[in-house]
Amino acid sequence: YGACYFGCISEVMLDSSAILVLFFTMLEASPQATMFSSSLTGVLAIFLMIPCATLIERWGLKRSVKYSCIAGCFGYLLIAAAPWFGKRAVEAAMLGTLIYCAQRAVYGSAWYPLLDNFLCTHERGTFFSVMRTGYMILSGLLFFILGLLLGKEPPVWLMQTVIGVTGVLILLRW
Repeated sequence: YGACYFGCISEVMLDSSAILVLFFTMLEASPQATMFSSSLTGVLAIFLMIPCATLIERWGLKRSVKYSCIAGCFGYLLIAAAPWFGKRAVEAAMLGTLIYCAQRAVYGSAWYPLLDNFLCTHERGTFFSVMRTGYMILSGLLFFILGLLLGKEPPVWLMQTVIGVTGVLILLRW
C-alpha cells in the first residue's frame, strides 16, 4: 500500500491535476508543450512497455523498481529546478517530465510481477480494492489541500517546493 500511496502523488500530479500545467504556464511554455507534457506517460508506455520487460529480465524486479524510483525522483527534481535554468527552463521541465514518464514504464512493468512474491491469488481482489480506494481518497484529499495552500496565484517558489517534495516522495515508493 505504501508504495502505491507514495507514488500516486506524482502520478496524479502529472495525469489528473493542474499543478504541472500551471507550472509550465508560469515557465511560459507554449500551449502545445504544456499539453504534450501531460500526454507523455501514455505515449511512452506505447513504445517502452515491451522493451522495459526485457530490461527487467536483465536487472531483476527489485533493482528495476529501485532505478525507476531514483529516475522518477530525479525527473521531478529537474522539473522543480527548471526556473533556475533561465531561458532553458521549459526544456529542463520537459526533460524532467520525459525522464519521469519513461520511468513509469519501467516501474509499471516491474511492480505487478513483484506482487507475485508476496500476494496470494485469493488476496488480490481485496488488496487492489483497498489500495485503489485508499489511493483515490488520499490523492483527492491531498490535492484539495494543495489547491487551498497554493491559492489562485501561487509564487513560483511554492510550486517548486510542492513539485520537489513530490519528487522526494517517489523515493519512498521504493
